[in-house]
Amino acid sequence: MPNLTTNPTISYSGAWLPPGGTPTLFIVIALASVFLEHRSRVLPIVHRSKSRHLFILYMVSLFLGLSAAFNAMSSLAAMRGNGVLHSKPTLSVVTTGGCFDTCRNPIYSSLCFLYLSVSLCWNSRVLLGSSMCIFIYLQVLVIPAEENFLSQHYAEEFAEYVLAVPYRWCWMPLLC
Repeated sequence: MPNLTTNPTISYSGAWLPPGGTPTLFIVIALASVFLEHRSRVLPIVHRSKSRHLFILYMVSLFLGLSAAFNAMSSLAAMRGNGVLHSKPTLSVVTTGGCFDTCRNPIYSSLCFLYLSVSLCWNSRVLLGSSMCIFIYLQVLVIPAEENFLSQHYAEEFAEYVLAVPYRWCWMPLLC
């Protein structure tokens, strides 16, 4: 059991996240992308006159968005069930429930799939590029900082979890 007087929790500076965390990052990037797309008049992913292609694009977007939202909600419920809340010190590594059985970062995976879904629904190349940039940002800066924190504070428990679940990301939203 960790020492609660040290208040082990991930700081924003250690995880390279802005104040407000990942939702703030996603909202700011989405607003900047919409502004950029409006100012630069970038071509859409699918031309508006191809209604069949637009229908397929919207169905893929709906499928990705609904499965990602379901995965995020079930993972958040698993976190709350294990006593992990953002307003309290981290007490343990969440290893079961939701999508934590199949990947180590189901919330980030779901948010990336939701962002991809929105970019497809809006038929926006700028948002699609932004979703790739956010994925790379999370993969290179945020997740390694969080894994470093977990390996320092919960070395044994996190090492077992990494061996049991080797995947950082949920590549197929329905696999969870």
